[in-house]
Amino acid sequence: PQEQVYQGALEAAGIPYDRWDVREGVFGAGVPPTDTLGWYPVVLWFTGYDWFDPLGSPEEKRLVAYLGEGGRFFLSSQDYLWYGYGSSLAQDYLGVLTYTEWITPVQAIGVSGDPVGGGLPPLTLDFPFPNWSDALVPAPGAAVAYRDQAGRAIGLRRGEEGWRTVFFAFPFEALPEAARPSAMARIVGWLSWLGRSSLEADRAVVLPGGRLSYTLVLRNDGPESIAQATLSNTLPPSTTLVAGSLAGGAAYDPGNRRITWAGPLSPGQAVTIAYRVTVATGVSPGTVITNRAHLRLEDQGIGFDRLAVVRVAAPDLTGSFLTATSAVVPPSHTVTLTLVLRNEGLEDAPATTVRFPAMPGIAWVTNTLSVSGVGKWATEPDLLTWQGSVPRAVPVTLTLQVRVPPILDADTRLSVVALLDDGAGGRYERPLWLLVRPHRQWMPLIARNGP
Repeated sequence: PQEQVYQGALEAAGIPYDRWDVREGVFGAGVPPTDTLGWYPVVLWFTGYDWFDPLGSPEEKRLVAYLGEGGRFFLSSQDYLWYGYGSSLAQDYLGVLTYTEWITPVQAIGVSGDPVGGGLPPLTLDFPFPNWSDALVPAPGAAVAYRDQAGRAIGLRRGEEGWRTVFFAFPFEALPEAARPSAMARIVGWLSWLGRSSLEADRAVVLPGGRLSYTLVLRNDGPESIAQATLSNTLPPSTTLVAGSLAGGAAYDPGNRRITWAGPLSPGQAVTIAYRVTVATGVSPGTVITNRAHLRLEDQGIGFDRLAVVRVAAPDLTGSFLTATSAVVPPSHTVTLTLVLRNEGLEDAPATTVRFPAMPGIAWVTNTLSVSGVGKWATEPDLLTWQGSVPRAVPVTLTLQVRVPPILDADTRLSVVALLDDGAGGRYERPLWLLVRPHRQWMPLIARNGP
């Protein structure tokens, strides 16, 4: 039994909940009907050690109906895809294009800037039962929230008009106890009606004494009005609000250095708050300025944070990009990938690392690896790595070839991703899609009449 882990995380995060036991008979009320699921703006579901049939067909149908009516759903299950892969729930809603079984991850690393996984340090996983967790390849439209120590995706999020999902192919209960409340608040916050709210800075790096512009957007994308949404945003240390720059109807308390806002939000309504700050001149290079805004949907008791991270006098590889010679490839063919590393920051990046995690169906042609600058490649069974220097304003180009499988029956999408680390705290992802399209030939129709 693992329900105490989820209840404890929700209670520590201050989020109210009802608990349903989906077992039939005297132990539980059974799977809630779709109408009952519809009572709840967010549904959390876990399957623990149930490897036999973690989510049955009747449950899937009710959850698909719930999502089709605008539901918000989190599933934590390391064995669901053994049965559910290819279903409408897995493919259309959870965003799983394909997966690899039993990769036994030992770390969960949140993707930088992601509203679900971002803002947490790498988390060591401690499994209360055998580790049979899977690696995921996201479908187009899905985003990676967590990766394992080898860079493979193990947590996804996806959202369309009205509905939204988060899926962990590892058990939430394997997260460290101290990290669970914050991780749960991020999950529920993104699934909530305020989930598309954001906090952004106008740049990724800044000099000491420079200025930053921040934009906060509170957005209700739920089906009903929010009677009371609140915002509390304490300015980061070593920053000072520029006088007269606060716009959008928010208030500022100089004593607490806090920006606040409260009010109702009708469906589809957004409130934008903007302001500028000055960074102190004595801030050391490499300092990380983390601006944290706390948002609350008071009607439902849901509170969560949004972060904007800016680094002082650091490199910035945001302008890097990954391309292929062709996005449409015949079966068994090779295609050349080109990763251009652009450092548009304020310092060189002499300790840059680029990782290409293994992806199902993709084979690296390792004798084609090349680089336009200084650095070296390393190959492992499930990982291709480059380490080197990326100077300011001097692009470095990595090239390699990949071979796609002999797929003959239907168009198939394959995924490649480059994971960049500038060695100074900046992490970036550059995904790429390849479409394997089998050759098609239409033969003439021949008919014979008579003997």
